[in-house]
Amino acid sequence: MPVGRYLPEWFAKEPDLRVEHLLWQTSGLADFLWLEGYRKLGDEPATPLEAYVALDAAAPRRFEPGTRWAYSNTNYKALALIAERVGGAPFDRLLAEHVPRPLGIAAVTACHGLDPREYVPGISQEGLPTPLDASRHAYTGDGGLCGNAAALATWLERAFVARGDRPAQWSRLLQPARLRDGRTVPYGYGVSLRPFLEPKMIWHGGNVDSHSTMIALPPEQDLRIVILLARGFVWPTVVMPTVLNLRLPARAAGAKVQPIGRFEDAPFQYEITADGTTLQVSVDLLGRMRFVPVATREFVAEAQPATFRLRVPVDSGPDGFEFDWVEVRSYPRRLAD
Repeated sequence: MPVGRYLPEWFAKEPDLRVEHLLWQTSGLADFLWLEGYRKLGDEPATPLEAYVALDAAAPRRFEPGTRWAYSNTNYKALALIAERVGGAPFDRLLAEHVPRPLGIAAVTACHGLDPREYVPGISQEGLPTPLDASRHAYTGDGGLCGNAAALATWLERAFVARGDRPAQWSRLLQPARLRDGRTVPYGYGVSLRPFLEPKMIWHGGNVDSHSTMIALPPEQDLRIVILLARGFVWPTVVMPTVLNLRLPARAAGAKVQPIGRFEDAPFQYEITADGTTLQVSVDLLGRMRFVPVATREFVAEAQPATFRLRVPVDSGPDGFEFDWVEVRSYPRRLAD
């Protein structure tokens, strides 16, 4: 179904943008978290859900729907608003009725519906409490849920594990995204299927308000992984190699293509230099990192190989690359001198 059928005030003139693109993260919509104006919306308690969708709808599209994959929290904002208009009820109520309750999970609820004493506050790197945004809709659809480790482990078990002749209740969420040209991407409906270094993995992670969370299920192991952190900004992927006793990628002799120079994929700016076979990569919002080759067209961050990966597709040459971190993907292109 076209998104414009449900959200005509913003997308009526974009018939190629469909609901499946929102679900699969192939819409091309920018992530509102990186847009100017988001902070003002989050600080105002009365900000409606529509305001977040409107903010992003006014921003340039990153690519045509279905042509690429890139995680964007805006997709979930738009889906939440569609759910409210179709379901005729607030999203938090619809979520409770259709997700935790059918799975028999009681200990997952919207954080804004709790007394602050009922959840662990996020603590900044400086040791100060990090409050939730004043606007509860800053999290509607794309986060803001509170739960304990037992509840999240139960979610993994009941949603994605088959038992005997009974298939996993929500196995449909694991259908890989399909691009317009027929290629598939290892991402389902809100669930990453990207291998974690070596093993197959069903997982999802997130960071907000000094909270970092990751849930993961290796289908070939009887293991449910839940990582909950409440201190500063932490990449849960840093913990995973130790948890699973994984071997880090072997370093390759060198890469045939090294993207050297200045690149951009708004709002991210990249500057890359070569030091022999390694790359020094500076990203304005992430800092400076050293990347080592693990294949002829692929590099990983030397200090955080499970988190940051740089890949040069065959059709890009030295003028572009793909940059992945956790579940985010960027498509930088070379800037003209």
